[in-house]
Amino acid sequence: MRKLDAQCRVTLGRKLPVDTAPIKFASWIGGDRDGNPNCTPEVTLEVVTHQRLRAAKMFLQELNILYSELAISSRFSKELETLADSITDSDDVREKYRRLIGHLRKRLVRTIKDCEAKLHNINDASVHFSSSEHAFGSLAGWEDVEPIIKSAELLDPMKVIYNSLVETGFELVADGHVSDIIRRIVTFGMTLVPLDIREESTRHTLALDAITRQLGIGSYKVSCSVIFVLSFFFYQLIVLTHMYFIF
Repeated sequence: MRKLDAQCRVTLGRKLPVDTAPIKFASWIGGDRDGNPNCTPEVTLEVVTHQRLRAAKMFLQELNILYSELAISSRFSKELETLADSITDSDDVREKYRRLIGHLRKRLVRTIKDCEAKLHNINDASVHFSSSEHAFGSLAGWEDVEPIIKSAELLDPMKVIYNSLVETGFELVADGHVSDIIRRIVTFGMTLVPLDIREESTRHTLALDAITRQLGIGSYKVSCSVIFVLSFFFYQLIVLTHMYFIF
């Protein structure tokens, strides 16, 4: 992405917007229920939980690096100061970027722990699942924060950090690791990739039939059957009429 940004500056005379994702990934692994009896809702749940776990670990690693790099203790935007001051449980007093990043790290740890617990419940108890407890370091207090569910919960604070750095004269810092993280959030989100669910058409018919019956507007399944029969009848009628005029 840095190479693409550099090329945009050279060719177009303007940089690539930091929250732009020219590349998007998607997957159907774990969601291919059309003709695959082994792909159950439980399998889909396990897959999406693994994806969220990998995304949380990736961003935690990135924020660990950023925390060690971003030790600025003066010149913050008002928005950054307001956001940092809302975080009271932190050892970072003057380093407000670190205070905010440290809080996000704790939330990612909570996300990781929740995913690991869910995977432990999904898998057989005899299956060993390696925990990330050893990687948490000094991030005590993660039990007291909420996990990060939506990508905006991570993206919005990172954009505040980016904008604050630009406004206070640290644009070169902003265009480094901070912009890299923002672009990864926009590209991968907190689910790593969107999962396409491919379901056999009968399942959709049964689901809609249950909804229409519950709403008291009749059977969707019966309506589809009637429409299919009428469509087939009119198709045959058109074919016969066409043959009549030919012969």
